[in-house]
Amino acid sequence: MNELRAMRRAMVVLVMLALLSVPAAGVAHAGDARPRLIGRDCGVVPPIGVSVSCQWLIVPERRDSRSTKTIKLAVATLQSRAAKPEPDPVVFLEGGPGGSAVATLSNFATSPMLENRDIIVFDQRGAGKSEPSLNCPEREEAVLLDLTRAEPHSVELAAMREAIKACKDRLESEGVDLEGYDTEESASDVADLRKALELDEWNLYGVSYGTRLALATMRSHPEGIRSVVLDSVYPTDDGGLDYLTTGADAAFERLFDACAADVDCAEQYPDIEEQFASVVADLNAAPAEITLSSLGLDLLVTGDDVLAGLFDGLYDTNLIPTLPTLIDSVASGDVGSLEVAGEQGIHLLNDGSEGMFISMECADAARFAGRARDERIAESPGDKSSLVRFAAQPYCDDWGVEPLPDSFSRPVRSKIPALVFAGSLDPITPASDSKRASKTLTNSTYVELAGWGHAVTKGTDCPRAIRQAFLDDPAAELDVSCADAPPPAFLSQGLI
Repeated sequence: MNELRAMRRAMVVLVMLALLSVPAAGVAHAGDARPRLIGRDCGVVPPIGVSVSCQWLIVPERRDSRSTKTIKLAVATLQSRAAKPEPDPVVFLEGGPGGSAVATLSNFATSPMLENRDIIVFDQRGAGKSEPSLNCPEREEAVLLDLTRAEPHSVELAAMREAIKACKDRLESEGVDLEGYDTEESASDVADLRKALELDEWNLYGVSYGTRLALATMRSHPEGIRSVVLDSVYPTDDGGLDYLTTGADAAFERLFDACAADVDCAEQYPDIEEQFASVVADLNAAPAEITLSSLGLDLLVTGDDVLAGLFDGLYDTNLIPTLPTLIDSVASGDVGSLEVAGEQGIHLLNDGSEGMFISMECADAARFAGRARDERIAESPGDKSSLVRFAAQPYCDDWGVEPLPDSFSRPVRSKIPALVFAGSLDPITPASDSKRASKTLTNSTYVELAGWGHAVTKGTDCPRAIRQAFLDDPAAELDVSCADAPPPAFLSQGLI
């Protein structure tokens, strides 16, 4: 009997110890769920001549939480054309925030990087084909409605705010924890992806917002990074509405100065800056009615809309030479030129995951939303209303995510070999930001291309050749002389 009681006591003790050692359901530390890769259907036609493999990267939604919830990031690897590729592939970090790299997979099919390296692309948390998606159709509908009317800024801002609140409520009802969508979490995803792929080293290649993600990864997870290519730097130490609106004014000045420095442009359009100011004022007083045939939409174009359109036009290096001609055409009353520009530009407004954009921007730069000047701009942006309504900062209080620590906004300092590109006419990530960021990257080379807009490595051969030479040997001195070529000439006639 005594032996039976002793055995029972021992069993009870063992059971209690077992229970104590196993976390209750739903409260296991997220860190206990190790990131892992599982196969998936690519869901896209592989680019011709390139082998593509696709996977899901399973990661915690929040690493700082006891929640066990995981999310899935869509990953695609384009195989190098080399029989024996280099062991350190390139991982591409998309911009936005909210853009989809996987959806544009075919853009990488002709990349010279594939000659000797694999290219890895993935959709960041909340974006593209990754799950859950933080896309906001509610906001997309509000954008289109905004373009069909000419209401006061306060009315259109309220409508946009209502749409964004509706998106937030829906996402949270679907179980999305918006606190898990910031740049530091995404940087941890980048580090986990390298480990899951069992790579000793790789090279980061970021464009636009992807540069901020690359910088954050260099600081928080430097291990295994062989080199970094940063194209059009969105730094960690700047942001907000003041940054956006003053940056827009500076971008327009750079365009007008470039036209004045071009003999043909200066002769054809000697008063281009005054023309543009008149166009904005006249269309704000009497908006133009245009039709976008591709969408079956009748739009009412204000001067503020044209200002935002010029800002967007400066992104595209191929479009920049036509901008003075476009301004002159609109000033002459040519509504058809607005329709041509609208057909090309409207798709950009609703491209990407809006919820991911707001989450990332508000967590990364929420501190700017409290600045007195930013608050004034949100309420009364003047002729920048179209830019401000489509920014994230006016909605940060509604979105309600916690800001990252102040330490996030410090300049990133690193000795990792880095190549930094900038376009002199880039409106959203001005060359001055890229140059400033390169100064705290003590092993970096800075390359600026005159007359170019945003994302220069997506352009012609010169930046691509420099990038390739850097990837082949990050320690070698680079020949960047091709970047000294004259800027693209402005067109004196014709349109887009």
